[in-house]
Amino acid sequence: MSGGCKERSRADSANEKAVVQLQKISSKKEPLKLYQIILDKELKKGKKETSEDNQKVNMEIRKNQDRVYHAEKLMLGGQLVITEYCSIKNEYGSLIENLKMK
Repeated sequence: MSGGCKERSRADSANEKAVVQLQKISSKKEPLKLYQIILDKELKKGKKETSEDNQKVNMEIRKNQDRVYHAEKLMLGGQLVITEYCSIKNEYGSLIENLKMK
């Protein structure tokens, strides 16, 4: 005679009890749906802010590029000394590079 298991229970009964316990600790769908809606709104808001920031940076880059272009036109027209043009180009060139890294 073997020692064997002294306590046995039916699998379907054990499964039912396990399901009841899991239902007690599982999340309710309503709060999860609300949480998902809130997260979606925040993510969209973050994307919009990022897009607006990118537009501002691009506008700054264009403004600085225009300044360099106009300085070049003045230099070519003889209204600006080449050393002043180089100074302007270096100053705005570094600003443009910094903005491009954002």
